[in-house]
This record gives sequence, C-alpha cells and structure tokens, in this order.
Amino acid sequence: MLRPVRPGPCSDGLVLPAADRHELRVLAAARPALAALLVAGRRIRPIRRVPRLGWVSGDPVVARQVLCDPRAFTLVAEGGVGHLWAQVLGDWVHALFDGPGHHDLRTRARDLFTEASAAQLVGGAWGDRLAEARARLATGPLDVADLAR
Repeated sequence: MLRPVRPGPCSDGLVLPAADRHELRVLAAARPALAALLVAGRRIRPIRRVPRLGWVSGDPVVARQVLCDPRAFTLVAEGGVGHLWAQVLGDWVHALFDGPGHHDLRTRARDLFTEASAAQLVGGAWGDRLAEARARLATGPLDVADLAR
C-alpha cells in the first residue's frame, strides 16, 4: 500500500514501503518496461491516452467507471478480449462477450468460480504438498522454491 508523505521537489507525495520497493526491483529486473509503466501509472490521473498503448488510468475509481459503462467500454470492440477471441474462433464468440449471451454464460458458469469449487481444485492438485508444507512451516523455515518445484 502507498502511504501519503509530505511532497518534496521530485515527489508525487507517495512513497512505496520497503517491501513494495523490493517487489518493484524484482519486477524491473524481469520486465523493465512493465515496471516503468507501473511507476508512470501512479502519476496518470484521472485518465490519459498513451500512444501505441491506449488509455491508461492510475485512478481505480475512474477505471471501474469506464469498465462498467457499456457505452464507453465493450469486450467485443477492437482490442477487447471478445474481439481477440473472435479472430481465432469466429464471430459467434461476440454473443458470449456481450449482451444476453454474456449474461447467460456468466449465469451458467457461476458455480465454477465459488470458494468451494476453488478449494476442491486446489485440494486435488496441491493437497498433499500443502499439508507437508504446513507441517514443515510449523517446525521452522520452509523453502518456498522447493515447494514450487
């Protein structure tokens, strides 16, 4: 989380806590352009057009307003996920990403994305490994890299 501080001459008034700075350094080592975009995104308020990238907002309220307004944003417009899937599977996909077809798809798929169904999937795939990791963690340090392998 960002915490407010008194702005200095080169500050936007927000300072990243040490753990977040560490994560940003790790991200910058792996994907420098993405790290730069995230830092620049903090300064983009409320919304700005970035050439060759699109519209960018550093304000979550503005982003939610845009994404929830069907007059301003649709999944089937050029560049949207529906448009991308339609290029692969055909135009029939548009019905799944907009209007009544999208509502029907979400209604039928709702039970796939519950806490119980996620717990069942994770338990089946990771249950034994997680139980072993919990036992090891209770007795001391746990090698997370080993767990991920």
